[in-house]
Amino acid sequence: MRFAITVLFVLGLMGAEAFSPVSPGLGLRRPQRLASVGPSQIHGASGAAIPFAPRKSVPRMSLADEQGGDQVASGGEATPSSCSYAWTKLSQCLSDHYQTTRSIPSIMKGALVLSPSEVETTHLTVNSVFSCPFCTGLHGELGRMSDLGEKSYDLNSADSLDSCLQATPHTGVARYARDFATKGRYDSGDYEQLSSSIGPSRASSVRGLAWFLRWGAFGGNTILSTTKSPSLFKLFFTLYYLPLYAIIKAFSAMLTVFPTKSPKILSQAIGLLLPVIAGVWIVPLGLVGGLAKGWGLIEH
Repeated sequence: MRFAITVLFVLGLMGAEAFSPVSPGLGLRRPQRLASVGPSQIHGASGAAIPFAPRKSVPRMSLADEQGGDQVASGGEATPSSCSYAWTKLSQCLSDHYQTTRSIPSIMKGALVLSPSEVETTHLTVNSVFSCPFCTGLHGELGRMSDLGEKSYDLNSADSLDSCLQATPHTGVARYARDFATKGRYDSGDYEQLSSSIGPSRASSVRGLAWFLRWGAFGGNTILSTTKSPSLFKLFFTLYYLPLYAIIKAFSAMLTVFPTKSPKILSQAIGLLLPVIAGVWIVPLGLVGGLAKGWGLIEH
């Protein structure tokens, strides 16, 4: 039922783009002749709980409009911009949901093969670039509950790679996660370096977790930007995802009762539960994204 509703939602947006004289900016490619369409490439020391402090303001960096890719400076970090990290086109949204859906097995495996501090190093480092308030609340608390403790605040508010590396013992994971966020999605060279450092199985989970945080941050920022720069796409996206982000907000508040550096098994259980709950919303759009790629409507 949810998948059918999602398909109707996407088709409605596509129809609005096709028949409206003013395009809402969904960014879908119009199909070319069948012969010219090729196959899609898949590529507190006391242990008491403390409220997670609001993150510091850090410079935002821009994402190119097409396909959600970053504009990257020669030094590797993304160039400064007032642009927020939010989806503005349906094509970007579907492409990222497709990749996140494919990453769900690796995300769940990460709760078992990675330590909680490695998991939250990935999440908080990516969020240090994307600056999603929902992710700050949730993963700030989860980071506090891991061996990162109060260092999780420093990691989430880091404004450079060096600041990230100083806030966590997992420097290889932090380096990959920061590069993932600033360079834009997937870089084979960065992944190979991570894989040689911590092993292919654990590296695939770090990559999946980076995609998971990217999805969560872009989703949260898209919802929050709807009132400032409304569009048909953002309105429907907010209606679709608002229940999930309300759950995230409530769950984040509940985590404040747990002590700093909680038992590992608790973090593992939460790490397995989160992608299952979020998948109820992610997977239907991910399946539509896969169909759209197969039909040549969007690219990676």
